[in-house]
Amino acid sequence: MSGLFSRVLRLGKSEAHAVMDKFEDPIKMTEQGIRELKKDLEESMKSLAQVKGGKQKETRGGLRKQGHGVATKRPARIAGNGRGRKAGD
Repeated sequence: MSGLFSRVLRLGKSEAHAVMDKFEDPIKMTEQGIRELKKDLEESMKSLAQVKGGKQKETRGGLRKQGHGVATKRPARIAGNGRGRKAGD
């Protein structure tokens, strides 16, 4: 009896899929997929710009990462020296 029930259930599923296939237009589904991908790309680009902007602010603020990612102050520079030598050199 359970074999009959599973076959009827399987037939019902296949009919439901066939009806849905008739409603779906492959071209429209592809266009919708492209719209969703463009939206995801736009969100990703915005996130990337925010991350890059945060890193630029960090380096402009006088902090830089050294060694194992620890942010430290930049070494002092000799005033008027265009070569960027450290104080004490």
